[in-house]
Amino acid sequence: MPRKPKMTDEERRAYSAKMRGELEAVMDRAYGAMVGSEEFWAAVMRTAANLTHPDRDDRSPTNCIAIAAQYPNATHVLSSGGWRKVGRFPAKGSTSLRIWTPIKRRTEGAQEATAAAADGGQRDAASEAAEGETRKVSGFKAGPVFDISQTDGDAYEPPAA
Repeated sequence: MPRKPKMTDEERRAYSAKMRGELEAVMDRAYGAMVGSEEFWAAVMRTAANLTHPDRDDRSPTNCIAIAAQYPNATHVLSSGGWRKVGRFPAKGSTSLRIWTPIKRRTEGAQEATAAAADGGQRDAASEAAEGETRKVSGFKAGPVFDISQTDGDAYEPPAA
């Protein structure tokens, strides 16, 4: 099967806006359910407790609500890249969950230092600048993640909380 052609900038923006809109709709429904239903609030708390991981602090309350609204039985959630690192992959036909993921950009000072070092032919300085660069969160996007039950591959035992 041939690879899908890369998206143009316009297509990428449209896709991003669509995914963001879908996640915002999920969040609106979830917030409404939290106000009107103690059961959903309890499901959010159970999901948050299940998603606790000693090495990860990226599960914000907002993302716990998003995950609970989309997949209440979620226990261990990672991106497809995260699953590949541990020898697993999203199962064919599985649908990703969407959470808010940070968009990180290099600070202007780090970009200028890298460009100046590269222009001056100083490869070592450019690599040092790239290693020490600081990245700031400039916004959030709807990022895909998968629960362990949506993956196949090597046996995996999540780290104990």
